[in-house]
Amino acid sequence: MKIHLAFLLLVWLAPLLPARAEETNAPTPREIFSAALLRIAEVIEPTPGTAPQTFSASVIITEAGGLPKNLVGQKARLAFQAPDRLLLSTTIEEKPFALGRDGQELWVHTPAKKFGVVGTPGRPLFFTAPEKKDLSELPPFKLPILKEQLLLVPVLAKIKLHPPETIDGVRCQVISGAPPPEAVKAFRLLPFSIGVAIRETDHLPARIKFNSGRGLSLRVQLSDVKLTEAWPAAR
Repeated sequence: MKIHLAFLLLVWLAPLLPARAEETNAPTPREIFSAALLRIAEVIEPTPGTAPQTFSASVIITEAGGLPKNLVGQKARLAFQAPDRLLLSTTIEEKPFALGRDGQELWVHTPAKKFGVVGTPGRPLFFTAPEKKDLSELPPFKLPILKEQLLLVPVLAKIKLHPPETIDGVRCQVISGAPPPEAVKAFRLLPFSIGVAIRETDHLPARIKFNSGRGLSLRVQLSDVKLTEAWPAAR
């Protein structure tokens, strides 16, 4: 595995060297993808010592191949603040639904059904046994791999640059990619492809599409994308 990673890292770095020598200002597709990955990583796991920020966006599903048809057009509002705050609100069958996390507290609210539940540690597991407490702890949100390893991700895909688009009033670089046969074989991956529209202003995604290659596809578009000062806890 270490040999594969070292080889792929060299493959990723090699195309960048001529670009630096020629002092071109045009970023390559790999550079665009890498910048987006590192930007997302910084939102999920900020560098220690940096001021906390809140990421928020409206999300709409615009394509759902191989999935229930009623997913298309489904909208949601998302807000996230590292390391342990999350808010997701949507409408299911024309009824509002929301769930969230605030540190060690989880909650769900469906006002149409007059139902809400809050879970916090230190509470009794059962009413009949108040001495038995729930001592479980929720870990902070984490990336599945180290930030440094994200630089290897673009190596696992043949990345293509498409004409830029304007989404939600912001110019975006559009790229698509799929793992080459060598990567599929070396890492025992399932064939797939991705397409991402990346905002030029902040390298955050404006559209994401995933295709499994087996009849399953999902495309979501983000609007009103913001990365602002941390929201107050009450919000």
